[in-house]
Amino acid sequence: MARGSILSRLVAFAAVTVLAQTACDWPWQHDMADQPSRPASAGPRSPAAGAVATGGSLPIRPEVAERQLRADIAARSAVEAGSKLYAAYCAPCHGPHGRGDGPVAREFAPPMGDLTGDLTAPDVQRHADGWFYAVITNGTEHMPRSAHELDPSERWQIVRFVRTLGTYRQ
Repeated sequence: MARGSILSRLVAFAAVTVLAQTACDWPWQHDMADQPSRPASAGPRSPAAGAVATGGSLPIRPEVAERQLRADIAARSAVEAGSKLYAAYCAPCHGPHGRGDGPVAREFAPPMGDLTGDLTAPDVQRHADGWFYAVITNGTEHMPRSAHELDPSERWQIVRFVRTLGTYRQ
């Protein structure tokens, strides 16, 4: 009887210890996801007032780029080079013909539908080249930015190729 009493006390002590340890909120037990950082898709922050750019180009909104930027590259050679770059960087989401049906887009939960960008749609093709350039450079809520992967001439080549996608519309 004494042996059963000791065993039951040990089991009770172990249970209380386990419950106490799981209820503790130690500083090192916090998940890194629980932090006040901005999401990766949020885009660049605005520079501080009075900040001076020392290198690179400033972020430009698509609406401003649509009015101010113009492609300065030859169209024919740019389309050929742009098709290769598009296949590597854009087709996984936008699909080979720009309809938003790439293999990555199909895995989005919930499915993105038109948010992946049917690049052949008239409401997308109506934008000026500068808008496409700014979207490729800075990304959107559902599209990563490519400024760090593609130099400006490569981005313009993709823009030239995307212009040809409107002819695939059926």
